[in-house]
Amino acid sequence: MKLNRTRRIGLTGGIASGKSSCTAYLIREGYRVLDGDKLAHRLMAPGQEAFQALVEAFGPGILDDEGLLDRGKLGDLVFQNPQALAKLNALTHPLIYRELEKEAVLAEEEGVKDGLLFFDLPLLFETWDRAKALAFDSIWLVVAPEDVRIRRMGERDGLTSEEARARIRAQMGDDQKIPKSDQIIYNERGLRALYENIQQALVLERNHHEIS
Repeated sequence: MKLNRTRRIGLTGGIASGKSSCTAYLIREGYRVLDGDKLAHRLMAPGQEAFQALVEAFGPGILDDEGLLDRGKLGDLVFQNPQALAKLNALTHPLIYRELEKEAVLAEEEGVKDGLLFFDLPLLFETWDRAKALAFDSIWLVVAPEDVRIRRMGERDGLTSEEARARIRAQMGDDQKIPKSDQIIYNERGLRALYENIQQALVLERNHHEIS
């Protein structure tokens, strides 16, 4: 059960929107962020529950030469196939959200800065049927123009414009996410502007926490 002193904030954003930069800044500022993607990495390690399920579902071709999960190969597979992506989500998301709730309860017991606990969830809206069980008090959405995101994926991941655009199209669009979000964090003018936007959002969240 969620403790009253903690305000839970879901943090999400499409691929290359800058959500990871937002998370990194929050952590540097002393806020606790539970990272769904890092948790997924742990759950997909050899010997973990999700690992064998993924190999059985997608075959040994998703492993590297050392027998570890190659997330690049898995990503190439699922981003080109909606059915495969749905299968991946069905296998992993129940496990991820179960562990997130456990970690959230522990964090709340320990106490978090300003009473704010963040959840970094790239597919928060795509997995809302499960994510809503975390009982968010607020949802932050990091957004950036599509051309900026395509450029970032080219520079960061070496993707072509077509490959980058396909990955964006595989996710829910910002036009669907914005009406469902409480705070929009714009990230198109560099890190300084991003950090200023985050600070403005933090002020509002701290005010809500003090009132509640």
